[in-house]
Amino acid sequence: MRPESFFTFLFPLIEEFSKGKPIKNIMALIFIIIGIVLFASGVFILVNFWSSAPDFGTILGLLILSISIMLTFQIWFYRASEIYNLNYPKYFMIPIVEKFIRALGESIAFLLLANGIAGMFIFWFSKYAQEIYKYLTLIPSFFIPENTFLAGLLFLIFNVLCSIIILGFYYLIAELIIIIVDIENNTRIKHS
Repeated sequence: MRPESFFTFLFPLIEEFSKGKPIKNIMALIFIIIGIVLFASGVFILVNFWSSAPDFGTILGLLILSISIMLTFQIWFYRASEIYNLNYPKYFMIPIVEKFIRALGESIAFLLLANGIAGMFIFWFSKYAQEIYKYLTLIPSFFIPENTFLAGLLFLIFNVLCSIIILGFYYLIAELIIIIVDIENNTRIKHS
């Protein structure tokens, strides 16, 4: 072994990391793990709280929430496949961060929507709606009317609006990140 080869044996590894392939694969794996953890969390909620639900409305609400948590794994798997299929651009971490922000926004928006549907059914069909309500939202209870049908609709509408706003906000941040790269690319092209 030549002395100079001892000082350069990491060069091929550093070169691979600089191209982004190992990081891209690791990040795709992390997205898959997040999806699996979400799926397992939904199963855990379904299994552990199913038998302790006091009435039909609560069972229906828990069922909707747990299934929606389980379904969020599809968002993370989809984004993981996008990361895995990325070509090797000059800035490989920026598209990965953009996918993470989109997946996070989509997950939060989807779970808020499911929370609204579950809460609506709990308000409509559960005699324990006021007690369960405090676990479903941050809305102060004095904003919720005594009429359970109207309360359920208002709860759903509030969650749908929050879901749309949050999804739009996260998509905006993701697009701003991509715009920064596009500006840099256009600037480099004009100056070359």
